[in-house]
Amino acid sequence: MNIQLFSLLAEALGAQVTIAVTTPTTADAIKTALAAAYPKYAALIAQSVVAVDQDYATADQQIDAAAEVALIPPVSGG
Repeated sequence: MNIQLFSLLAEALGAQVTIAVTTPTTADAIKTALAAAYPKYAALIAQSVVAVDQDYATADQQIDAAAEVALIPPVSGG
C-alpha cells in the first residue's frame, strides 16, 4: 500500500512510502506497520493521523487497497 507523507516524515522518508499490509486494513494497522518499518520515527508516526481519500480516518476504519492514504504528523506554528 502506498502511503503519502507530509511535514517532518516527508522530509525524512520522502513524499511516499510503500508498506505491505493485508487489505482491508485499518488506520491503526497502517501506523503499526510504518512504525515497524521505520522505528526511528515510531513516536512521530504514533502521534500522526491517517487520512483516507482526503478525510481523517478513525483508528478502526476499514481501508481497502484502492484508497488514497496519507499520514499527517502534528504541526506547530503560530
